[in-house]
Amino acid sequence: MNKDSKYDGITKSRFETPTDDVVSDLDCNEEKRDGFLKRIFSSKKKQRKFKGE
Repeated sequence: MNKDSKYDGITKSRFETPTDDVVSDLDCNEEKRDGFLKRIFSSKKKQRKFKGE
């Protein structure tokens, strides 16, 4: 797609620089959980520790 000039509007587009408010709203702690199906079908209610906790 990068070589085809008809897609330049898509492949060479840029986002505007976010405001300080947006950047501060996006600055949050990472959270990692088991997968969706594992959480539904798991019979154990065990807390897991992940790296960084």
